[in-house]
Amino acid sequence: MKINLLNDSRPFLKAQYPLKASRIDLGDPRNLSPKLLLSLLTTVFPGCNPNQPSSSLPPNNPALRVPAEPIASREPAPDEPQPEVPLDRVPTKQGSTKLASTGGATLAVEVLGFAGSDGRCRLALYRNQEGFNQPEKAFAKETLDAPNQGPLVWTIELEASAMQSPQTRWAVSAHHDENGNDKLDKNAFGIPTEPYGFSNNPKRGFGPPKFHEVSFSVDGDESKTTKRIEIKIQ
Repeated sequence: MKINLLNDSRPFLKAQYPLKASRIDLGDPRNLSPKLLLSLLTTVFPGCNPNQPSSSLPPNNPALRVPAEPIASREPAPDEPQPEVPLDRVPTKQGSTKLASTGGATLAVEVLGFAGSDGRCRLALYRNQEGFNQPEKAFAKETLDAPNQGPLVWTIELEASAMQSPQTRWAVSAHHDENGNDKLDKNAFGIPTEPYGFSNNPKRGFGPPKFHEVSFSVDGDESKTTKRIEIKIQ
């Protein structure tokens, strides 16, 4: 163990180790007496004297303090997964169509999968197979602005008598008209280039789906409540 004694003025140290050089070898520190070891420690670290009250310790030097760097806000990476938000807390775009003069049944069509808020969403409700996938022949239709985030909800109020028949089949189509030209854009091969979807979310194939793949019926109990239809456009 070596210590610099040039600037030390402790008589106890000078008595046992006369100053003959700037540095002196004290040997194995385990062989030192507790009193000498304490003097050595308080020489090198004046603030560690256990006999000195904490109130008398030298104050911190502000000039030696390292200023804390502010924590910069970090923007999430584009491919970083975002936490999922419960559906009932996500803002929605809503629209409604009333076709019942008195209290009847309600269809709630929820459209999900919007990649952006540009353009509008064109929706159509078809009753039975005749005129299916022809918006001009739809039983009811609506055009709503695309939502900024979250789903789009279209509620349709119908006469209960129109939905109580088990032979009546219904289908809903949704199309995200991104450029607002009121039609489903297609490429040279006739394949749609804009997101669209149907009730029951059938698997994609060549051409539009068949009516029986996307249709549904409403039983007697549901004709008095709200039937929810979910469509995922892609």
